[in-house]
Amino acid sequence: MTKLGACNNTLKQLMEVFKFDTISEKTSDQIHFFFAKLNCRLYRKANKSSQLVSANRLFGDKSLTFNETYQDISEVVYGAKLQPLDFKVRKCRVVQSDHQPMDIQ
Repeated sequence: MTKLGACNNTLKQLMEVFKFDTISEKTSDQIHFFFAKLNCRLYRKANKSSQLVSANRLFGDKSLTFNETYQDISEVVYGAKLQPLDFKVRKCRVVQSDHQPMDIQ
């Protein structure tokens, strides 16, 4: 998800850290597709005795505008929907995936 929103020097540094800088630009653009396929395989319920759970969520200040393409891809590929919050106040109330409220300070 970080690569999806990165550009310029930040993107270059991410690509180097994760060793993605050695792959072609076309393949680099397909990284999100590869992660989507990996997620499908990891979360497939072939083995009913185990369950894989991950927590992906984006939190952004509600006063900012976020790129719609970024939001769409991060939700579809990574299961991370943007949760707008007011970071200007000390307390925020978010809803966990099981729909139970949780206070953040």
